[in-house]
Amino acid sequence: MKAVILAGGLGTRLRPLTYRRPKGLVPLFSRSILEHQIHWLKGFGITEVILALYHQAYAIRNFFGEGRRCEVKLEYVVEDQPMGTAGALRNAAWRCGGQRMVVLNGDVLADLNLKQALSFHLEVGALATICLACVKDPGGYGVVSMDDHYRVTSFLEKPSHQGSAWSTVNAGIYILEPGVIKWIKARGPSSLERDVYPALIQEGLPVYGYQVEGSWIDVGTLRTYLEAHRRLLDRQLMVPLEANEVEPGVYLARNAPIRDSVFLRPPVYIGQGTRIGPGSHLLPYTVIGEGCTIGEGAVVSGSILHRGVYVGREARLYDCIIDEGAVVGAESTLHNMVLAADSLVARGTQSIYSQDGGVSPDGKGTVGFSRT
Repeated sequence: MKAVILAGGLGTRLRPLTYRRPKGLVPLFSRSILEHQIHWLKGFGITEVILALYHQAYAIRNFFGEGRRCEVKLEYVVEDQPMGTAGALRNAAWRCGGQRMVVLNGDVLADLNLKQALSFHLEVGALATICLACVKDPGGYGVVSMDDHYRVTSFLEKPSHQGSAWSTVNAGIYILEPGVIKWIKARGPSSLERDVYPALIQEGLPVYGYQVEGSWIDVGTLRTYLEAHRRLLDRQLMVPLEANEVEPGVYLARNAPIRDSVFLRPPVYIGQGTRIGPGSHLLPYTVIGEGCTIGEGAVVSGSILHRGVYVGREARLYDCIIDEGAVVGAESTLHNMVLAADSLVARGTQSIYSQDGGVSPDGKGTVGFSRT
């Protein structure tokens, strides 16, 4: 059985992290989101993966090549224009040779036992099995209803209302028989969620739901990207961190020595080659990528720093996302900010929010002062 990962999206909800890279290559600890998905598939014996691409496809192909870095065989299908989830699957399915497929949206992570899901799929004789998660606000997802035998009776993509009760939603992971492809129109854009699944259900074909028992998250927005790191640090999502847990909740990669004068309050993660200045405070849910520099007396709390970030002495970062190569000047204080790659925040800056409509984890904006 082969897998198809639908990874052609523009990643607009993750800007500015996707200005220079496609969404699938945005880092999540020491690996990109796509790497985490491929390794998850490999853990269930799936070693042939097709990546359906559009936006910045060249970057993903250059990064993964034939798949040796993940010890799998990778194939690529690249769209000339966006074709939607069903259109992308239609273009990729011929590479599966008429076999059953596992299909993933390119921004989901889950503690899902794929072997158990496949056993369920075969037992009920499903044409399509939609893996499901429970969320409190279903507004951004496809809401799924089932009967007592887990057969899907309705599929409503991204309802306009925002309820307060928990809802069962599409988790973006599917097991599909090849017969599903016949229900995708032959040309033009098409959506699994809006076109194909509702049509299958209306025709009374066997579409079933399978509940994800563990944790699940859609890493498609800045807010959920921040949340994913926190769940991983809490080990709610059992994705490998590739680091040594030197004491409970303190994860250090190779070559990440910590001075005795550095104050750590777990959970925290520190990437390899990072230098932490004396008197610095790394507070809960801080993730520091490789090759970063944290100045003397700096405070970093609940923030994600990508590789090569420089934080000046006595700077303060609270609930921020700082992309690679950015510089935060000494004695600056930033709250709930997102900095684009290679941005520069001047010394002494105090929580300036942009007015250009950018989005940060709390909705207050994006700072991205260019060095040039």
